[in-house]
Amino acid sequence: MGHVVDGAFSGVDDAMGSISSFDIRRIHTTAELEKSLSINVEASGGCGCFSASGRFDFAQSSKIQSSSLFLLISAKVTLPFHGIDEPKLSGSAAAISSNPELFQSRYGNMFVNGVGRGGMFLAVLQMDTASSEEAQAVSMELSGSYGLFSADAKMKMAEAFP
Repeated sequence: MGHVVDGAFSGVDDAMGSISSFDIRRIHTTAELEKSLSINVEASGGCGCFSASGRFDFAQSSKIQSSSLFLLISAKVTLPFHGIDEPKLSGSAAAISSNPELFQSRYGNMFVNGVGRGGMFLAVLQMDTASSEEAQAVSMELSGSYGLFSADAKMKMAEAFP
């Protein structure tokens, strides 16, 4: 397998810089955790431990109960898109372009014109308590704290990824 196109690779002119987000919030149900992890019934794709199926397996293994306190910590960075400015067939691809079957078997029927870049960090903090009342009390005590932490972390993310 070779590459089917040649061309200069660069960012998009006048594109904004990176976009970042940071959030800490309490999770009450497994369904809410699945939604927060961007999981749906038809979800598939991704790579390695960051795939949708990996997030689904994690959500299913997290036993969210009323006596447990779950906090979801998430950070996401989306970097500017990079693409091939003026794609053209590579020399080896052009040489076999008159043979559709060979071209298809060697290069397929599509090519990568660009790359969306970025990353996502997800953490789930679980605190087990003796009762749902105690979990609620701990949640009330922490709500102001993780709200302030979240705001401070958002500012630091904005400074790190302008």
